[in-house]
Amino acid sequence: MARPTPIGILTAGFDWFGRSGRAAFVAALLVWAIFAGVTIYGLDRSDWRGWARAIGLIGLALTTVPLFGHAMRRLNDLGWSGWWVWLLLVPYVGAVLALLLAVRRGSLRRFATGSPLRLLGMIGAVLLALLILSRLFWTPYLILRGNMKPAVLIGDVISVTALRTTPERGAVIVFRHPVSGQIMIARVIGLPGDTVALVNGLVQIDGTPAALTDAGVFDEVMAPQGPLGLMPRCLNGAVGQGATCQKRRWREVLPDGTTQDILNIADTPLDTTAPVKVPAGQLYVLGDNRDNSADSRIAPAAGGIGLVPLDAVTGRARRVIVSVAGAQWWRVWTWRANRLWVGLR
Repeated sequence: MARPTPIGILTAGFDWFGRSGRAAFVAALLVWAIFAGVTIYGLDRSDWRGWARAIGLIGLALTTVPLFGHAMRRLNDLGWSGWWVWLLLVPYVGAVLALLLAVRRGSLRRFATGSPLRLLGMIGAVLLALLILSRLFWTPYLILRGNMKPAVLIGDVISVTALRTTPERGAVIVFRHPVSGQIMIARVIGLPGDTVALVNGLVQIDGTPAALTDAGVFDEVMAPQGPLGLMPRCLNGAVGQGATCQKRRWREVLPDGTTQDILNIADTPLDTTAPVKVPAGQLYVLGDNRDNSADSRIAPAAGGIGLVPLDAVTGRARRVIVSVAGAQWWRVWTWRANRLWVGLR
């Protein structure tokens, strides 16, 4: 019998009604793991990060269906139910199942070739492959801090798309901290060439102040927020657990007409800053929650962000995918239903 070729092993994974030996499954798993490693490498490196990540994601997408196919064929070979293939999606449990499929000998037990489980499993694998491929165009991020309230809340999972050009004023961007490399989120206020200052809480661009109009009050519950368990700061003083925490809400209109809602808690020294001319290749950013944001008003040496280099920008925040008020995402009763699929501006 001829030894199967790599292409033959790959194509065999699209036939979920046959049987696969241990070697074929291990080969499919190894190829998938190599692409996963390339993807992870691309996330942590800056030199070839984009190319490595793209190659890894494309490879993962192309090999996901054959991998699940060989897992199903191995289940056929062992005489196990097709439902087991879904355990591959469960962290740690999936690794244990993959190990079992790699080491267990085959069985002569019969399997139901016409089972709808195989069609259902293939549909799931195709959807997973498409989801992996879509990561070429967008990336999810979990928001851990409240510097962008009210537009972005702690516990929001947002989609971020890559930027090919300089973001426009008012765009909500995700970027790496110029010093620590930590992922941050803020709003673009100053573009290259602008001179930005704050005077008594009013943003000034090239000497022209923004306009503020009263937009009411922003209410939230005084309770630990997100995985870090952060407590909100309130305009209405120290309130107890479960009470309403309030902040003043203002509508800010920048000199070019860009509009966003911002929050105010108290008068602080950061309400007035010296003018800063934004050099080429950099951005001046602010958080919408102005009194709870370490942004371009503060130098990195003092714990802030300073000016953000364009090459540190990961992308633009586009939409809230899901929002979790509590610390664990699996507690679906803590999801904020009114924030599902909300667009960001």
